[in-house]
Amino acid sequence: LHAFHPSPDEQQQTECQQVVQDLAERVKRIAGESGSLEVIGSWRMGVPTPASDLDLVALLPAPVEHESFIESMVTSLESDAEDLLVTRNARVPRLSFRIRDFKVDLLTATVEDEESWQIVRAISETDHVLEFAQQAMPLETFHRLLRSVRAWAHARGIHGNAWGFLGGFPWAVLTAWSSLQLLAGQRPNRESSVLELLTHFFQVISQHPWPSPVSLIPNRYQAQGPRNRLPILRPVEPLENCAYNITRSTEEILRAEWARGASIFEQEKSTEHALCRLFEPAGVCHGSEEVLRISLHGSEENLNDFCGQFEGRVVGLLIDFERELHLRARPWPSMIKSEKAWQILIGLPLLRKCDREAAQLTISNLLSELNSTGVSWSLQWE
Repeated sequence: LHAFHPSPDEQQQTECQQVVQDLAERVKRIAGESGSLEVIGSWRMGVPTPASDLDLVALLPAPVEHESFIESMVTSLESDAEDLLVTRNARVPRLSFRIRDFKVDLLTATVEDEESWQIVRAISETDHVLEFAQQAMPLETFHRLLRSVRAWAHARGIHGNAWGFLGGFPWAVLTAWSSLQLLAGQRPNRESSVLELLTHFFQVISQHPWPSPVSLIPNRYQAQGPRNRLPILRPVEPLENCAYNITRSTEEILRAEWARGASIFEQEKSTEHALCRLFEPAGVCHGSEEVLRISLHGSEENLNDFCGQFEGRVVGLLIDFERELHLRARPWPSMIKSEKAWQILIGLPLLRKCDREAAQLTISNLLSELNSTGVSWSLQWE
């Protein structure tokens, strides 16, 4: 399984710790001794790959303003970091840069606003997921299992909350929950147990009576409304669905992929064959008869800003397709980046001319609404 989900070697882990320590010291110099730095994302969950970004959040005392802190960090990093980029139009200002071969995304948070509270809450929730997972298995086993699930989701093109699928945290909750369902009182510690757990993951998820919620703690959550198609609950109060971006189209895709995974393990007697089929990358034409390619041109800074805005509108675009055009759309998470252009792919069924024009108009209107200064775009059907 390691071939599908490699982990950083000991040297990379040590270098990561050094980078975090260095940046934590800079945060204190700028924000004062009450300022601090927390690791979030895959590194905190314990499942980074060698190519994973290092996601961090600077916890700032109330008097320190987000933007002034970001500007001070830019000044501090100018001689040590590369590709410094500030994203100002996001809900929370973000500073991205590369330092010592690590791609870093730095967010800021205080205790006085809603967006910051959500970020701080995410730190606690990650720790809670790990605590629950250890009730079923050693932490190292959970890490290997979750790495497998995340690698599979990336290969099949269904990883990404902004794109109507599941992000890293919902996948972690789902993985811990599936293990707790099947391993009450057992503590597997052999390498073969990860394969067993992966098999059980697909079995229990594909058979779950959705929209009954998945939860790591007892709950009375009432799954109602279109934002609760596949509810996966956060592990701390107040209980909220962290899979709220799933639409009718992406629900069908997720459920089909879970069923596919369960079927593969039922059909294949050879573990090697089963894993090769399971992790086979989904082609861009998978499940679609046509593909709409959106090509974006501009500077890296402008493209980053534009694409961040677009990602915030993808779910709304899918809902417009479903409600107004009665279409099932298949978004492909993340951008395809090259020197010539950044590209976004959306799979669609074979359309009549009038439906194709309506779909193209819907997307064109959305692109025109974004702050596209310095970015041009074109559409191509394939």
